[in-house]
Amino acid sequence: MNDMQDDNNTTHQKKHTLLSENLFAAFNKLVQTVRIYRDNNQQVIQSAEGFINAVNRFSEEESHLTIQIISDRFYLQQEKLIYHREMSKLINNALDYFEKRDLFGLEISATIHRKDSRQVILFAQLLNNAENHKDPTVWLEDQTSRRDLSWVRIIPKPDETEKSQDEEASGSLTITMESITGGQEERAVKNAKMTYACAMASLNEVIDKVSNDRPAGIRKTVRTVQKMVDLVIDRRSILLKLSTLRSHDDYTYTHSINVAILAMCLGLHIGLSKNALETLGICGLFHDLGKADIPLKILNKEGKLTELEYKEIQKHSLKSVYHIAKLRAPRELRSKIMLAPFEHHLRYDLTGYPHSWRHKPVSLFGRILTIVDVFDAITSQRIYRPKAISPDQALSMMVENSGKDFDPILLKAFINMLGVYPVGTLVKLNTGEIGLVKENSHERGSTHPLVLLLTPQDNGGYLAGETIDLSESEGPGDKKIRRIVETDSPAIFGIQPAEFIL
Repeated sequence: MNDMQDDNNTTHQKKHTLLSENLFAAFNKLVQTVRIYRDNNQQVIQSAEGFINAVNRFSEEESHLTIQIISDRFYLQQEKLIYHREMSKLINNALDYFEKRDLFGLEISATIHRKDSRQVILFAQLLNNAENHKDPTVWLEDQTSRRDLSWVRIIPKPDETEKSQDEEASGSLTITMESITGGQEERAVKNAKMTYACAMASLNEVIDKVSNDRPAGIRKTVRTVQKMVDLVIDRRSILLKLSTLRSHDDYTYTHSINVAILAMCLGLHIGLSKNALETLGICGLFHDLGKADIPLKILNKEGKLTELEYKEIQKHSLKSVYHIAKLRAPRELRSKIMLAPFEHHLRYDLTGYPHSWRHKPVSLFGRILTIVDVFDAITSQRIYRPKAISPDQALSMMVENSGKDFDPILLKAFINMLGVYPVGTLVKLNTGEIGLVKENSHERGSTHPLVLLLTPQDNGGYLAGETIDLSESEGPGDKKIRRIVETDSPAIFGIQPAEFIL
């Protein structure tokens, strides 16, 4: 299995190198011929068409080609450019060309065609002229906007934390958290939010293509999940706080991302390897891919579903497998991420759906997805279920079905990981104050979390107050012993926990 994966990686690397070298050769020829000849010269037109062809060869899996410079190295599609020795002069010239224009990257639509050659020639002329301006990047952005060159975008200078810390191991650009410790918590939160947004964008792109019966590549999704795994390993508490995000309008996306986060956190809690966490994360993102085929009038129906409508909903697990099988991805990866999405509604005792006569137990990944899928779903506010359930009440309900719907050992591990009062739970204290559970720890005790107090405002909103440690409010003689007397769902109060506790 590993040998096959190595062969796939080698084949991909060779293809990436060949396409990259062809692209830079075409780019160099374009800017040089445009510098020498008029724009109606046949050589100029041919060089523009050659550049368009080079760009379009990257379009098999993604809608845009990204060229970036990070740590004085070129990255294409966020993969470090590996090239043959004879190409070094050409690549160095390109680096020098970008540097003189203060360019850190370009994002080019992979849908440009030969008919757009005049626009490509114009952009090459602008690139050449940019060197003569005081602020080349600003000037370029202004010119591309004025001339409606919407197929190309100037990429701003990357944040320092986006430099790959594991280039030799993977050859891919991965945000790692090793350098973000101590007093740099704010930057870690920013990177986590960026990663969540990237997951949202990549999932949106896949679902859009699946919905329109177009081939969907997942390289962007895989890279995003790799970043999420790094965050889960190094900054799990931040991602758990992000998983409290709930969106009524984008439920399909936030739910799938939250399921991926919770699944990977549980996987780490029980000791899964990094590679296994990556596979589990992708399973989580794609577990509901089949819902792209379910009519919105059924998905968003208020009130109880009819028997026929419920049967239609039940098809989404099998449809997810169907769409995963059609993804533009290595066969081995597709085979590894099919089973868990198929199983996530089977239940621990196999009484769920899709109905089958199988007697084999549900796979480990399938049992994990079943737990985290239900937890996120019942703590979210939906049209057909206006009242969301508080996280602690959700866990209590799930315990009642332990051994039937859920693997009892995994569910216990999940509860131990989240605590009695999971992060994001809205709590009411005996003092009349309300707050959000901000953090749990074994040292503090699962019933004594850190709580961020909230103050109601006249406009209906809430203002964040002080953070209190409930374990420190139980000393003798303390006149203001705070303890939790009630919990509720923050959604009922229109509160997004992540906005306050991050």
